[in-house]
Amino acid sequence: MKALASDRNLYNRVAAVLILTNFIHRDDAWWSLLDALREVEGPVKSVAAVVMIGSSRSAPRSVNWTPKATSIHAMLDGTSLFVLDNLIEVLARTGASPADARAMLGHGGGEMLLAYLGSRNTVLASHSHSLLIALNGTDLGPNTGPWRAWMSML
Repeated sequence: MKALASDRNLYNRVAAVLILTNFIHRDDAWWSLLDALREVEGPVKSVAAVVMIGSSRSAPRSVNWTPKATSIHAMLDGTSLFVLDNLIEVLARTGASPADARAMLGHGGGEMLLAYLGSRNTVLASHSHSLLIALNGTDLGPNTGPWRAWMSML
């Protein structure tokens, strides 16, 4: 995790992401991978996204995302767009819950999540809808209006 966070050598950081697959049972490994998603560009970000989505599909487990809610809030607003769909799917598969909703979506957050929900791209809409259901605890339907109203109350 230290190498991923601070090593200046790109290849060492990619290797660190791959090594973290051995520790995916630990929340702090997931948190380090999430931090890598916020990089400006490059292979570290891409490899971290692949590791996260693959791990969430092959060995889903609940992750306590609360310590990373501020980063997640920013990403659900549109930072790191190239890996946003991966993040949305990972959060829905790994235990994002109503307890996280205010921190992840409150104060005008979640704009890109709503944009994806309203997208004609059925994969984006489906992943977004799944995460919104997880964060709300109930399904408000496929339209953005009810979800926007709920989010405005957070």
